[in-house]
Amino acid sequence: MYLFIDESQKSYEDEFSIYLKKLDRTVKNKFKDVYFGFGGFCCPNNSVNELKHDFCDLKNEYFDNPFLPIKNNFINLKEEYDEEVFETVSNNIEDFRFDLFELLNSYEEINFIISLINIIGNDKKILPFNNIIQRFSWEARLSDQKSHSVVLDWNQKVEIEKFNRNYNLIYLNGEDEYNNPNTAGELISLGFQPSLHYAVMVNNDYLQIADFIIGSFMYLFKEFVKEYDNDNIDELKENEKYIKSFNLLMSSVRKHKGDPFSGGLIFNSYQNCYLDNFEVFIKTLNNENIINY
Repeated sequence: MYLFIDESQKSYEDEFSIYLKKLDRTVKNKFKDVYFGFGGFCCPNNSVNELKHDFCDLKNEYFDNPFLPIKNNFINLKEEYDEEVFETVSNNIEDFRFDLFELLNSYEEINFIISLINIIGNDKKILPFNNIIQRFSWEARLSDQKSHSVVLDWNQKVEIEKFNRNYNLIYLNGEDEYNNPNTAGELISLGFQPSLHYAVMVNNDYLQIADFIIGSFMYLFKEFVKEYDNDNIDELKENEKYIKSFNLLMSSVRKHKGDPFSGGLIFNSYQNCYLDNFEVFIKTLNNENIINY
């Protein structure tokens, strides 16, 4: 089984953090308040080629190019496009995004895993990474697959070293560098590859899909925070585009006994209530049959 994961957009994250700091000067003065996420999907070994074929067909249908690099925040790829292609992507990205999630939903064996964190300090990126490895470990342990690989997009040497160190500790010892146990066991005993795999997102269709997953979920969270602070949650519930996006994402989030929060959604919140309130909001949408998971 494969796990393809990507980080939340840096430009998107920074813009969001600045917005939150403006809302609360106390937070700004006391903490470096940053929201960061990892997200992606797990896919059985025998489905990866079919998924790549279907994804390329979808890109060809919308953009007349099955090899076009594409991501949720496509503006970051502007240098990859000429003016005509950029206009085509701009005009079609929303419909493409919806059809992509419809495609992913059609694969019953594909599950999303997303870890979102509000954390203080330099280690903000490693905790959601470790969270995702743990949840994927359980997916691997419960599957009939014999070999498992983790693929991510990264180009910062310092961060790669930290990811490699934590992966190796979980692989051999079943716990990360903070002595947090991987409850599914040592990765070596589950058939994981001995090291992480890295790829360049613009050249990797699977990481492009992972980018849409984490990027779309961060959009849902960002819109929730805006409306929560403006006391407009009821209006958000009636936003058809927002609810459609939520339904499409939640349909493929990994569940454990029907619960996404013990399956594929992991929130860690420090000194801030937004993630806690977002979890309550998601559960309320489900209880009111506005979304279904």
